[in-house]
Amino acid sequence: MDWYKIENNRGGGADVYLFDEIGIWGISAKRFIDQIKDIKGTITLRINSPGGSVFEGLAIYNVLRNLDVEVVVEGLAASMASVIAMSGKSIKMAKNSMMMIHNPISSVCGDSEEMRKTADLLDKLKSQLVNTYSTFSGMSTERISELMSKETWFTAEEAKSYGLCTEVVEAVQITNKYRSDYFSEKEEYKKFVEMQSMPLMANKKEENMQDLYKILGVKNGEEAIVKIDRLLAMEQENKALKSANNEAKLNQAVAEGIITPRQKGFAEILLKHDESLLDEYIQNARKQPQKMTKETKIIAGDTEEITWDMLMKNPAKAEEIYRDNQALYEELKNQWMEGNR
Repeated sequence: MDWYKIENNRGGGADVYLFDEIGIWGISAKRFIDQIKDIKGTITLRINSPGGSVFEGLAIYNVLRNLDVEVVVEGLAASMASVIAMSGKSIKMAKNSMMMIHNPISSVCGDSEEMRKTADLLDKLKSQLVNTYSTFSGMSTERISELMSKETWFTAEEAKSYGLCTEVVEAVQITNKYRSDYFSEKEEYKKFVEMQSMPLMANKKEENMQDLYKILGVKNGEEAIVKIDRLLAMEQENKALKSANNEAKLNQAVAEGIITPRQKGFAEILLKHDESLLDEYIQNARKQPQKMTKETKIIAGDTEEITWDMLMKNPAKAEEIYRDNQALYEELKNQWMEGNR
Protein backbone atom coordinates (compact mmCIF):
# COMPACT_ATOMS: atom_id res chain seq x y z
CA MET A 1 0.00 0.00 0.00
CA ASP A 2 1.29 3.44 -0.97
CA TRP A 3 1.11 6.19 1.62
CA TYR A 4 -1.34 8.01 -0.64
CA LYS A 5 -3.13 6.89 -3.80
CA ILE A 6 -6.36 7.07 -5.81
CA GLU A 7 -8.19 4.10 -7.29
CA ASN A 8 -11.02 4.65 -9.79
CA ASN A 9 -14.15 2.55 -9.38
CA ARG A 10 -16.78 1.41 -11.82
CA GLY A 11 -19.33 4.00 -10.75
CA GLY A 12 -17.23 6.88 -11.99
CA GLY A 13 -16.09 7.76 -8.51
CA ALA A 14 -12.86 6.84 -6.76
CA ASP A 15 -11.41 5.43 -3.56
CA VAL A 16 -8.88 7.93 -2.22
CA TYR A 17 -6.43 6.59 0.34
CA LEU A 18 -5.05 9.17 2.78
CA PHE A 19 -2.55 6.99 4.63
CA ASP A 20 0.15 9.54 5.44
CA GLU A 21 0.92 12.77 7.23
CA ILE A 22 -0.75 15.94 5.94
CA GLY A 23 1.69 18.59 4.78
CA ILE A 24 5.31 18.84 3.74
CA TRP A 25 6.34 15.43 5.14
CA GLY A 26 3.43 13.61 3.57
CA ILE A 27 0.74 14.67 1.11
CA SER A 28 0.47 18.41 0.40
CA ALA A 29 -2.87 20.12 -0.18
CA LYS A 30 -1.79 21.13 -3.68
CA ARG A 31 -0.92 17.60 -4.73
CA PHE A 32 -4.06 16.17 -3.14
CA ILE A 33 -6.40 18.70 -4.77
CA ASP A 34 -4.70 18.41 -8.17
CA GLN A 35 -5.27 14.66 -8.18
CA ILE A 36 -8.95 14.63 -7.12
CA LYS A 37 -10.20 17.57 -9.21
CA ASP A 38 -11.22 15.40 -12.18
CA ILE A 39 -13.14 12.79 -10.17
CA LYS A 40 -16.79 12.98 -11.28
CA GLY A 41 -18.56 10.57 -8.96
CA THR A 42 -18.53 9.83 -5.25
CA ILE A 43 -15.20 9.98 -3.47
CA THR A 44 -14.69 7.34 -0.80
CA LEU A 45 -11.97 8.83 1.37
CA ARG A 46 -10.17 6.12 3.37
CA ILE A 47 -8.15 7.57 6.24
CA ASN A 48 -5.29 6.20 8.30
CA SER A 49 -3.30 9.29 9.23
CA PRO A 50 -1.76 10.92 12.34
CA GLY A 51 -2.58 14.42 11.07
CA GLY A 52 -0.22 17.23 10.21
CA SER A 53 -0.36 20.85 9.09
CA VAL A 54 -3.46 22.82 10.08
CA PHE A 55 -3.40 25.06 7.01
CA GLU A 56 -2.78 22.21 4.57
CA GLY A 57 -5.52 20.21 6.25
CA LEU A 58 -8.03 23.07 6.10
CA ALA A 59 -7.35 23.51 2.39
CA ILE A 60 -8.10 19.82 1.79
CA TYR A 61 -11.21 19.94 4.00
CA ASN A 62 -12.63 23.03 2.28
CA VAL A 63 -12.35 21.41 -1.15
CA LEU A 64 -13.77 18.04 -0.08
CA ARG A 65 -16.78 19.49 1.76
CA ASN A 66 -18.11 20.83 -1.56
CA LEU A 67 -17.86 17.39 -3.21
CA ASP A 68 -19.73 14.12 -2.80
CA VAL A 69 -17.52 12.48 -0.16
CA GLU A 70 -17.99 9.44 2.04
CA VAL A 71 -15.32 8.89 4.69
CA VAL A 72 -14.09 5.56 6.06
CA VAL A 73 -11.62 5.62 8.96
CA GLU A 74 -9.56 2.48 8.44
CA GLY A 75 -7.13 2.82 11.34
CA LEU A 76 -6.47 6.31 12.71
CA ALA A 77 -7.91 9.76 12.11
CA ALA A 78 -5.92 11.97 14.48
CA SER A 79 -5.44 15.71 14.71
CA MET A 80 -5.96 17.32 11.27
CA ALA A 81 -6.91 13.96 9.78
CA SER A 82 -9.99 13.99 12.02
CA VAL A 83 -10.85 17.48 10.72
CA ILE A 84 -10.59 16.28 7.12
CA ALA A 85 -12.88 13.38 8.07
CA MET A 86 -15.59 15.94 8.88
CA SER A 87 -15.78 16.76 5.15
CA GLY A 88 -17.74 13.58 4.51
CA LYS A 89 -21.49 13.39 4.16
CA SER A 90 -21.05 10.25 6.23
CA ILE A 91 -18.20 8.93 8.36
CA LYS A 92 -17.80 5.19 8.88
CA MET A 93 -15.25 3.90 11.38
CA ALA A 94 -13.91 0.36 11.64
CA LYS A 95 -14.58 -1.14 15.07
CA ASN A 96 -10.87 -1.15 15.87
CA SER A 97 -10.12 2.33 14.53
CA MET A 98 -9.47 5.47 16.57
CA MET A 99 -10.07 9.20 16.31
CA MET A 100 -8.22 11.93 18.20
CA ILE A 101 -8.92 15.66 18.55
CA HIS A 102 -6.74 18.21 20.30
CA ASN A 103 -5.83 21.89 20.38
CA PRO A 104 -3.64 23.18 17.54
CA ILE A 105 0.01 23.41 18.53
CA SER A 106 3.05 25.36 17.40
CA SER A 107 6.55 26.24 18.50
CA VAL A 108 8.05 29.69 18.31
CA CYS A 109 11.31 31.39 19.17
CA GLY A 110 11.33 35.10 19.86
CA ASP A 111 10.40 37.84 22.30
CA SER A 112 7.18 38.21 24.29
CA GLU A 113 5.43 39.90 21.37
CA GLU A 114 6.14 36.94 19.11
CA MET A 115 4.84 34.59 21.79
CA ARG A 116 1.60 36.57 22.10
CA LYS A 117 1.11 36.67 18.33
CA THR A 118 1.48 32.91 18.13
CA ALA A 119 -0.92 32.37 21.03
CA ASP A 120 -3.52 34.62 19.37
CA LEU A 121 -3.14 32.72 16.08
CA LEU A 122 -3.57 29.37 17.83
CA ASP A 123 -6.76 30.63 19.49
CA LYS A 124 -8.15 31.67 16.10
CA LEU A 125 -7.25 28.34 14.56
CA LYS A 126 -8.87 26.46 17.42
CA SER A 127 -12.08 28.44 16.93
CA GLN A 128 -12.20 27.35 13.28
CA LEU A 129 -11.59 23.71 14.15
CA VAL A 130 -14.20 23.79 16.93
CA ASN A 131 -16.81 25.05 14.48
CA THR A 132 -15.89 22.32 12.00
CA TYR A 133 -16.37 19.53 14.57
CA SER A 134 -19.53 21.15 15.92
CA THR A 135 -21.12 21.51 12.47
CA PHE A 136 -20.80 17.79 11.76
CA SER A 137 -21.50 16.36 15.22
CA GLY A 138 -24.13 18.77 16.52
CA MET A 139 -22.21 19.15 19.78
CA SER A 140 -21.93 22.58 21.35
CA THR A 141 -18.78 24.57 20.67
CA GLU A 142 -18.14 24.66 24.43
CA ARG A 143 -18.18 20.87 24.67
CA ILE A 144 -15.95 20.47 21.63
CA SER A 145 -13.48 23.00 23.03
CA GLU A 146 -13.32 21.09 26.31
CA LEU A 147 -12.64 17.78 24.54
CA MET A 148 -9.93 19.35 22.39
CA SER A 149 -8.20 20.87 25.42
CA LYS A 150 -8.05 17.42 27.04
CA GLU A 151 -6.66 15.80 23.84
CA THR A 152 -9.42 13.22 23.58
CA TRP A 153 -9.03 9.78 21.97
CA PHE A 154 -12.22 8.07 20.77
CA THR A 155 -12.89 4.47 19.92
CA ALA A 156 -15.28 4.02 17.01
CA GLU A 157 -18.24 3.50 19.35
CA GLU A 158 -17.27 6.54 21.42
CA ALA A 159 -16.92 8.68 18.31
CA LYS A 160 -20.38 7.63 17.22
CA SER A 161 -21.86 8.45 20.62
CA TYR A 162 -20.40 11.97 20.33
CA GLY A 163 -21.71 12.39 16.79
CA LEU A 164 -18.24 12.33 15.23
CA CYS A 165 -19.05 9.31 13.07
CA THR A 166 -22.27 7.99 11.60
CA GLU A 167 -21.65 4.25 11.50
CA VAL A 168 -19.34 1.63 13.04
CA VAL A 169 -18.37 -1.14 10.61
CA GLU A 170 -16.57 -4.45 10.96
CA ALA A 171 -12.97 -4.35 12.18
CA VAL A 172 -10.15 -4.39 9.67
CA GLN A 173 -6.75 -6.00 10.10
CA ILE A 174 -4.44 -3.49 11.74
CA THR A 175 -1.15 -3.22 9.91
CA ASN A 176 1.48 -0.54 10.08
CA LYS A 177 0.41 1.54 7.12
CA TYR A 178 2.87 4.27 7.99
CA ARG A 179 6.62 4.22 7.79
CA SER A 180 7.74 1.83 10.51
CA ASP A 181 9.40 4.59 12.52
CA TYR A 182 7.29 7.37 10.98
CA PHE A 183 10.25 9.58 10.12
CA SER A 184 11.04 10.13 6.46
CA GLU A 185 14.65 10.76 7.48
CA LYS A 186 15.77 8.45 10.27
CA GLU A 187 19.03 10.36 10.71
CA GLU A 188 17.07 13.48 11.56
CA TYR A 189 15.63 11.82 14.64
CA LYS A 190 19.02 10.49 15.68
CA LYS A 191 20.35 14.04 15.49
CA PHE A 192 17.50 15.26 17.63
CA VAL A 193 18.16 12.64 20.33
CA GLU A 194 21.86 13.50 20.29
CA MET A 195 21.09 17.19 20.51
CA GLN A 196 18.91 16.71 23.60
CA SER A 197 21.86 15.35 25.56
CA MET A 198 23.88 18.54 25.06
CA PRO A 199 23.88 21.28 27.74
CA LEU A 200 23.00 23.97 25.21
CA MET A 201 19.96 25.52 26.78
CA ALA A 202 21.72 26.10 30.06
CA ASN A 203 25.09 27.14 28.59
CA LYS A 204 24.93 28.79 25.18
CA LYS A 205 28.64 29.18 24.63
CA GLU A 206 29.73 29.74 21.05
CA GLU A 207 31.58 26.42 20.90
CA ASN A 208 28.46 24.63 22.10
CA MET A 209 26.31 26.34 19.49
CA GLN A 210 28.73 25.35 16.76
CA ASP A 211 28.47 21.76 17.98
CA LEU A 212 24.70 22.04 17.71
CA TYR A 213 24.86 23.43 14.18
CA LYS A 214 27.14 20.56 13.18
CA ILE A 215 24.80 17.94 14.63
CA LEU A 216 21.79 19.46 12.87
CA GLY A 217 23.60 20.08 9.60
CA VAL A 218 22.81 23.81 9.58
CA LYS A 219 24.86 26.98 9.30
CA ASN A 220 23.30 29.40 11.76
CA GLY A 221 20.78 29.92 14.54
CA GLU A 222 17.83 30.61 12.25
CA GLU A 223 18.32 27.37 10.35
CA ALA A 224 18.75 25.54 13.66
CA ILE A 225 15.40 26.86 14.93
CA VAL A 226 13.62 25.65 11.80
CA LYS A 227 15.24 22.23 12.04
CA ILE A 228 14.51 21.86 15.77
CA ASP A 229 10.87 22.88 15.26
CA ARG A 230 10.53 20.20 12.60
CA LEU A 231 12.15 17.54 14.76
CA LEU A 232 9.97 18.41 17.75
CA ALA A 233 6.85 18.12 15.62
CA MET A 234 8.06 14.79 14.22
CA GLU A 235 8.71 13.44 17.70
CA GLN A 236 5.27 14.48 18.96
CA GLU A 237 3.45 12.97 16.00
CA ASN A 238 5.49 9.77 16.36
CA LYS A 239 4.42 9.38 19.98
CA ALA A 240 0.78 9.91 19.06
CA LEU A 241 1.07 7.44 16.20
CA LYS A 242 2.61 4.72 18.36
CA SER A 243 -0.02 5.21 21.05
CA ALA A 244 -2.88 4.97 18.57
CA ASN A 245 -1.41 1.92 16.83
CA ASN A 246 -0.97 0.12 20.15
CA GLU A 247 -4.51 0.95 21.24
CA ALA A 248 -5.89 -0.27 17.92
CA LYS A 249 -3.97 -3.56 18.21
CA LEU A 250 -5.37 -4.12 21.70
CA ASN A 251 -8.93 -3.25 20.65
CA GLN A 252 -8.67 -5.68 17.74
CA ALA A 253 -7.32 -8.43 20.02
CA VAL A 254 -10.31 -7.93 22.35
CA ALA A 255 -12.78 -7.82 19.44
CA GLU A 256 -11.39 -11.09 18.07
CA GLY A 257 -11.52 -12.77 21.48
CA ILE A 258 -7.75 -13.21 21.67
CA ILE A 259 -7.62 -11.40 25.00
CA THR A 260 -10.27 -10.30 27.49
CA PRO A 261 -10.91 -6.67 28.48
CA ARG A 262 -9.15 -7.37 31.77
CA GLN A 263 -6.12 -8.75 29.93
CA LYS A 264 -6.12 -5.58 27.87
CA GLY A 265 -5.60 -3.65 31.12
CA PHE A 266 -2.69 -5.94 31.90
CA ALA A 267 -1.16 -5.22 28.49
CA GLU A 268 -1.60 -1.47 28.96
CA ILE A 269 0.53 -1.69 32.10
CA LEU A 270 3.25 -3.41 30.10
CA LEU A 271 3.10 -0.70 27.43
CA LYS A 272 3.89 2.01 29.97
CA HIS A 273 7.27 0.41 30.54
CA ASP A 274 8.22 -1.37 27.33
CA GLU A 275 6.26 -0.99 24.07
CA SER A 276 8.17 -3.89 22.51
CA LEU A 277 6.33 -6.31 24.80
CA LEU A 278 2.90 -5.74 23.20
CA ASP A 279 3.26 -7.95 20.13
CA GLU A 280 4.83 -10.71 22.23
CA TYR A 281 1.95 -10.52 24.71
CA ILE A 282 -0.74 -10.78 22.01
CA GLN A 283 1.13 -13.59 20.26
CA ASN A 284 1.36 -15.54 23.52
CA ALA A 285 -2.36 -15.00 24.07
CA ARG A 286 -3.09 -16.73 20.75
CA LYS A 287 -1.47 -19.93 22.03
CA GLN A 288 -2.99 -22.50 24.33
CA PRO A 289 -2.18 -21.89 28.02
CA GLN A 290 1.18 -23.38 28.82
CA LYS A 291 2.17 -25.24 31.96
CA MET A 292 3.95 -22.92 34.39
CA THR A 293 7.56 -23.73 35.26
CA LYS A 294 9.63 -22.75 38.26
CA GLU A 295 11.61 -19.53 37.86
CA THR A 296 13.65 -17.24 40.07
CA LYS A 297 11.53 -16.57 43.10
CA ILE A 298 10.05 -13.10 43.54
CA ILE A 299 6.86 -13.84 45.42
CA ALA A 300 5.90 -17.25 46.76
CA GLY A 301 2.34 -18.35 46.02
CA ASP A 302 0.57 -21.05 47.93
CA THR A 303 1.65 -23.85 45.60
CA GLU A 304 4.08 -22.38 43.09
CA GLU A 305 6.52 -19.57 42.59
CA ILE A 306 5.23 -16.91 40.20
CA THR A 307 6.83 -13.90 38.55
CA TRP A 308 5.37 -11.02 36.58
CA ASP A 309 7.38 -12.12 33.53
CA MET A 310 5.65 -15.50 33.73
CA LEU A 311 2.26 -13.79 33.69
CA MET A 312 3.26 -11.74 30.68
CA LYS A 313 4.10 -14.93 28.78
CA ASN A 314 0.83 -16.59 29.76
CA PRO A 315 -2.16 -14.20 29.61
CA ALA A 316 -4.55 -16.95 30.68
CA LYS A 317 -2.53 -17.44 33.87
CA ALA A 318 -2.51 -13.67 34.44
CA GLU A 319 -6.31 -13.70 34.22
CA GLU A 320 -6.49 -16.55 36.71
CA ILE A 321 -4.17 -14.87 39.23
CA TYR A 322 -6.03 -11.57 38.93
CA ARG A 323 -9.34 -13.31 39.61
CA ASP A 324 -8.19 -15.57 42.44
CA ASN A 325 -5.42 -13.62 44.18
CA GLN A 326 -5.55 -9.88 43.47
CA ALA A 327 -3.15 -9.09 46.31
CA LEU A 328 -0.47 -11.28 44.72
CA TYR A 329 -1.21 -9.82 41.30
CA GLU A 330 -0.76 -6.24 42.55
CA GLU A 331 2.42 -7.09 44.47
CA LEU A 332 3.98 -8.73 41.44
CA LYS A 333 3.02 -5.78 39.28
CA ASN A 334 4.42 -3.23 41.73
CA GLN A 335 7.71 -5.10 42.08
CA TRP A 336 8.05 -5.33 38.30
CA MET A 337 7.28 -1.63 37.88
CA GLU A 338 9.79 -0.73 40.59
CA GLY A 339 12.47 -2.77 38.87
CA ASN A 340 11.82 -1.09 35.49
CA ARG A 341 11.93 2.55 36.58
